[in-house]
Amino acid sequence: MFKENRIIGILGGGQLGKMVLDVANKWGLKVYILDSNDNCPSSKLCSKFFQGDLMDFDTVVNFGKMVDILTIEIENVNVEALKFLESNGLEVLPQSKVIEIIQDKSKQKEFYNNNQIPTSSYKIFTGKNELKESVSKGEISLPFIWKASRMGYDGYGVNKISNNKDLESTVLTFFPHPRTILNPSKPLKLINSISERIDLFKKSHVKNLIIHPFDKKFSEYDPEKYVYEILVKQLNAKIILIGYDHKFGKNRSADINDLIEFGKKYDFDVIEIKAEELNDIAISSTKIRNSINNGKINI
Repeated sequence: MFKENRIIGILGGGQLGKMVLDVANKWGLKVYILDSNDNCPSSKLCSKFFQGDLMDFDTVVNFGKMVDILTIEIENVNVEALKFLESNGLEVLPQSKVIEIIQDKSKQKEFYNNNQIPTSSYKIFTGKNELKESVSKGEISLPFIWKASRMGYDGYGVNKISNNKDLESTVLTFFPHPRTILNPSKPLKLINSISERIDLFKKSHVKNLIIHPFDKKFSEYDPEKYVYEILVKQLNAKIILIGYDHKFGKNRSADINDLIEFGKKYDFDVIEIKAEELNDIAISSTKIRNSINNGKINI
């Protein structure tokens, strides 16, 4: 039997976590939950709930230090934090090396092949340009199923590609929020969790969504490296829609004017999304967060 005085920690508080708690509570087990959403299904059933970013290294490590055994409810967690906790003696199940494979569908397929586990046929592409070239050469035929290697969620990042047009329109976003990586000492309350953001994209009929992991290494990309490696090489972007105040590259050193210049070099156009105003005030996520924090909400 599980020792009653041991604490189980779960990263993620969704429906799966709730089902675990239904049984754990019957057995009198003490379970702590960490999730970005304080209204997640598990928040009211666990012994203690902690709100925080599952992709933030320090948040996961600090949570792990409070429990005797740690498991996951969703695979999108900071694996480096799990490796650190394991090196300091914490039991993590599944082990971090397993979660690292689970997080990346490309690694999953390679693992199956290396261990003679039957799996469906597949081909790995490093970017959309390479994929389109393979289609044009007849190396793969339409229709086919496209899956994002990382950050898929509830069926998102999985699409049936029936024609070339299905490969065109793409939304690129980042997770976790850059400020949680660059300024971890300053807590940031998000307007939407990553799952809520994905649901909003679904409702907006976005077909191709790429959630690019944001970490300290990625934050060191200078503006041109980001443009070339991500927008040009991987996405083969021809038209880029960007907010009027968007900044990118190391230290947020580039803006829309720089992107326009890069477009001339790499052959893509830039369309500026103008500011939306309410009562002559430009709407921004920062202003929305501040209003929510100050209780200024009109329903």
